[in-house]
Amino acid sequence: MTDPNYTPNSEQSTGYSYTPEGIAVPAATVPLTAERQARFRGIMSRIFLWMFAGLLVSGISGVLLAVTPLGRAVWSHPMSIIILVVAQLATALIFTRMVAKVRPEIAIGLFFLYSMLTGVTISALLLTYELSSVISALFATAVVFGVMAFWGARTRRDLSAIGAAGRMLLIGALVMSLVNLALFFIAPGVFTVLDAALNYVILAIFVGLTAYDMQKIRQLAMNPELVEALDPAARASYGAAAEGQAALALRADRTIAIHGALMLYLDFINIFIRILAIFGRRR
Repeated sequence: MTDPNYTPNSEQSTGYSYTPEGIAVPAATVPLTAERQARFRGIMSRIFLWMFAGLLVSGISGVLLAVTPLGRAVWSHPMSIIILVVAQLATALIFTRMVAKVRPEIAIGLFFLYSMLTGVTISALLLTYELSSVISALFATAVVFGVMAFWGARTRRDLSAIGAAGRMLLIGALVMSLVNLALFFIAPGVFTVLDAALNYVILAIFVGLTAYDMQKIRQLAMNPELVEALDPAARASYGAAAEGQAALALRADRTIAIHGALMLYLDFINIFIRILAIFGRRR
């Protein structure tokens, strides 16, 4: 895991940066003053705080659902599985497209809504796999995620090629997952083979995306002015006064924090699910 207190060794921020939509843009050379370094550390601290809060919400909601009759009732109806998958995808898509345009409070609400929906998925895993396998998969996920996030934050290599390839492969994997979901009801034998292959592919995708997302988040945290410039209407509403500019900067920091938390949360959860699916022992 990257240290939230990490600051670059050089005295200037150089290279490239990203918008929340993942668009790479040239980063201006900006002196890393004490104020900018403090802002960078504050953003990174918020990112990991929101990420772990989301994981906690998912874990609690998943356990509560798994230990009640409601959990088994939900997963006994095939239509509920389809509804859950569609709801999760819709929430994630809405979140990523709206995060830079809505108030941070709304973005936080969408993040926790998605975390609760993911908790329903976790309840199914708790009902399917032995507890020892769940714990082992969680530990392995923490190690893999930590190593890749650390590398993504520290490396000087441009990982945008990995990110672009990973996003394209992920779209294909999501389409195949929906097809595979249909095969679950039509041809269970084909479903099993395709599901096993998808687990390995999606695991590899999110391992790579963890490093890419961490690099992108670090660049955004070092250049939060990029987010401030994304919404001209909001920028104009805050005015040019010092108080308005301070409020705009705070909004940009919160936007980066919640968006970064979602990206890392998605990476962690998907690595966990795939490791458990590959190596876990069923009840």
